[in-house]
Amino acid sequence: MSNTKIENPRFNYAATSFTMGILAIIIPFLGLIFGIVGIVTSNKTIRTLKNIDEKGYKTAKAGLICSIIGVIIQLFLIAGVWTFYMF
Repeated sequence: MSNTKIENPRFNYAATSFTMGILAIIIPFLGLIFGIVGIVTSNKTIRTLKNIDEKGYKTAKAGLICSIIGVIIQLFLIAGVWTFYMF
């Protein structure tokens, strides 16, 4: 038998939201989709972990912050490209 530890699925959502936030900052244009998915996932995780005080709350909070920053960067990028090609 292997000694595998079963991870908390809520922490997996927190890690997913953090990963999506980082990808939203790094990847151009597709980062907007990653950012929106990260915001939704982190909000869901933060709501479930807020009252429990469980591992993953800070990771989900960091994912939310990174996702919001990523969405803002992507919107500026899209606006800049659109403005460049319109004028």
